[in-house]
Amino acid sequence: MPSPSVSLIIVSRDRPDGLRKTLTSLRFQTYANFEVIVVSNAMPDMAHGDFKFVAFDKPNISAARNLGLAQAAGEIVAFCDDDAVPEPQWLERLVTGFATPEVGIAGGFVRGRNGISFQWKGISTDLNGDDTSITTNKDVSVHAPTPQRFVRPVGTNCAFRADAIQQVGGFDPSFAFFLDETELCLRLARAGWATAIVPLAEVQHGYAASAGRKANRVPIDLFQIGVSKSVFVAAYGDMNCLDKFRADQKSRLVEHMTSGRIEPRDVGRLLARLDAGLKLGQSMKLAAPNIEFAQTAFKTCFESPCTKAACTADQETAKKMSDAGVATTMIQISRTSLFHKRGFDDRGYWLQTGGQFGRSERSDPLWSFHRMSARIALETERMSDQRVFDKTDKIFLK
Repeated sequence: MPSPSVSLIIVSRDRPDGLRKTLTSLRFQTYANFEVIVVSNAMPDMAHGDFKFVAFDKPNISAARNLGLAQAAGEIVAFCDDDAVPEPQWLERLVTGFATPEVGIAGGFVRGRNGISFQWKGISTDLNGDDTSITTNKDVSVHAPTPQRFVRPVGTNCAFRADAIQQVGGFDPSFAFFLDETELCLRLARAGWATAIVPLAEVQHGYAASAGRKANRVPIDLFQIGVSKSVFVAAYGDMNCLDKFRADQKSRLVEHMTSGRIEPRDVGRLLARLDAGLKLGQSMKLAAPNIEFAQTAFKTCFESPCTKAACTADQETAKKMSDAGVATTMIQISRTSLFHKRGFDDRGYWLQTGGQFGRSERSDPLWSFHRMSARIALETERMSDQRVFDKTDKIFLK
């Protein structure tokens, strides 16, 4: 059976460095049959890759994604953010979620900033847009929707059948930010499409600063969150849930205040903006989108990728190998108790740093004894689902 063609859409605004890193990492994808569509307010400056580019300079992710859809020529449409980096086997694994015809949506797991702890796994959502985590193992699982709940992926790691999206009209621009892919998944669920969760199709998400939040995830403005929540609930849910939503947002702000991340006066200001958004949203109607895919030619982004993997801690060697198309991971372990973190480095390879006695998962003890050889084995085993290193590869220590 031939591999389905995939159109990968990345929306970016005022994050040129993050966009460049995301696009650079895509050259290591083991899946060859994909094109990349960039919707941004600035053309990416890239040495590798041949992308379709759509200029757009408005703070509305749904409208931007619809512009990307209009240029998509793939059978599957995938999305990733400009503050995220997919693992090399991401697309190859993600498309396996569409092995059965009833699946119209697929998504994988998301690791957080340290590249090790998970940020999102499986999510079940109700008609108020409220999420509940679901438990899955490493196998692909298919979830049929019910009248009251549906399983969905998150926007930074999701894919859809192109004809399913076209059936329901695309993203609703009423949701400029927040609940945008949730509302699309709800309409797809009501159209009878199931969702596949593909745990090993992983993406690392950085939660970069934006117009609505700082880099430390402290909110700058809650207006659009209020609008989106109110529009969603007015269309599908119970308006009484907005009181709890506001109370939860207030609790979050108070926590930021007590931790010293915002000042007391910011709590009232942000709540006032939230209330304004909630009020406006109640007077809005869904836009009933109707996107038509343009008859554009499929545009393969990269040459056939290299399937090798390597592990090194020599910077010069790592750079040379990554430039040659080898998905390279550099590990640097110091004899300290520093926390571990792993991510895609600006130099074009994955880099993990941390101490011999420091924690990796956020649930680990702050300090634990490991022999150096055992620590190396632990960290390479932790990557075994995403990397297959040759046994002759050497790991250099610092």
